[in-house]
Amino acid sequence: MPLRGFARSGACGASTRVELAPPWTPQKRGRLSRLFGFVLLVGCGLVSKDFDVTQQFQAGGGPPSFTGIFNSSQLAGPLSADVSKISSITLKAARIEATDNGGDISFISGATITIGGTQIGTLPAAPAAGATSVQLQVDSTKELKPFIQNGSTLSATINYSPTPITARSLQLTLTIHGSLF
Repeated sequence: MPLRGFARSGACGASTRVELAPPWTPQKRGRLSRLFGFVLLVGCGLVSKDFDVTQQFQAGGGPPSFTGIFNSSQLAGPLSADVSKISSITLKAARIEATDNGGDISFISGATITIGGTQIGTLPAAPAAGATSVQLQVDSTKELKPFIQNGSTLSATINYSPTPITARSLQLTLTIHGSLF
């Protein structure tokens, strides 16, 4: 707390009087507390949040493709039980990765992600030989909220060529971005 009217001894024994004014006026304090509150909301992830939704699947030993379905509750995830309170939900990223020790996933020949009949992600090219994961190209501007509110499911289809003879364990990870504002 600043001291007012406090007299102290200066250089060579001269007495000086120091007046310390409060550094923050009520207006500055109000603005500062609003700014601090906003930074706290953003920093704590309360304004927007990214989260991963994963689907394990097996490639090989069966048909030359896999189709995974994600329902609306998986896509809204930890954002809110009431999707109407969320202002925006988008697909930020998608990747396929090997979860076994087999490594190489160059047998994946294509992948598409759709919701409500609209394509929002694709594999632009097969992974290079030796690759253990691959990023899909996604349309992160496509708003998913209306589809989720209507109960649409997100569908991911992954194709193989050639189909692995030995079954492989893979995982599809979708990074969902949700925002309250």
